[in-house]
Amino acid sequence: MTTELTMNELLEIYPTRRKCCDQYAAPLQSRVRRFIAHCGEDDIKSDEVTPRRIQGFLDELSATGLAGETVRGYYGAVKAVKNFAKELEIGKVYLPKTGQKITEGFTLDEIRLLLDAAAKTKGKLSNGVKLKHFWQAAIHSAFSTGLRAGDLLRVATDDIKANGSLDLIQNKTGKPVRVRFSGDAMKWIKKHGRPEAMPWPHTFTWFERCFDKLRDQAGVKRGTWKWLRRSAGSYADENGNGHKLLGNTRTVFESHYLAPEIAAKEPPKQAAI
Repeated sequence: MTTELTMNELLEIYPTRRKCCDQYAAPLQSRVRRFIAHCGEDDIKSDEVTPRRIQGFLDELSATGLAGETVRGYYGAVKAVKNFAKELEIGKVYLPKTGQKITEGFTLDEIRLLLDAAAKTKGKLSNGVKLKHFWQAAIHSAFSTGLRAGDLLRVATDDIKANGSLDLIQNKTGKPVRVRFSGDAMKWIKKHGRPEAMPWPHTFTWFERCFDKLRDQAGVKRGTWKWLRRSAGSYADENGNGHKLLGNTRTVFESHYLAPEIAAKEPPKQAAI
């Protein structure tokens, strides 16, 4: 059923089924991916594209000062892909197989560079929290818990137990997961003193852009905020529990989150000739 397809999967097959040119497909894909980012998820299924989520997205776009015609263009792109899913309800859709990509994450050295850059960041957020406090709390929290940004941004400080542990239901999967915030994470959370563990007062899209800027300032040449989740799971997998930290099945973890270079597993030893 097409309800099992995600928006990113639909974007992959949309141009081939509709036989549209790159000049049309490229901006459509860009707009829909911005909608997915607004939702705070890696991806969402087509049946999760609710009117409420679309309206929140359009309101966010309008608040940035985009012209009404441009906002309607974003709405048209999201609706086009969602309607495309309905057109495929003739039966199960088999997507073409693609070459497997090597999953990457930040190394410990790169995470240290990010923290160094965070400590030097000047200024405050609109809620009064110093940026250097926020980013250090955010990076330590993301790496120690492996939580998605969408989950981390909604954690209340008071819900974290004295030992740093937290039980929550993952927004994307609806499954429970138990995590533990590191001592460094708790130090910076207490430092900013807000009710939210990650008191970000702006949109998720702006959060990602600000992190990319911090990454550039740190001299780290590639990677996104999502790489911290991959790093958390990959380093935790030294004892084979990376998937448990992220709340995934082993199959999903190995396919989407395990970074081979970070896991540093030795290749099989070849027999002597």
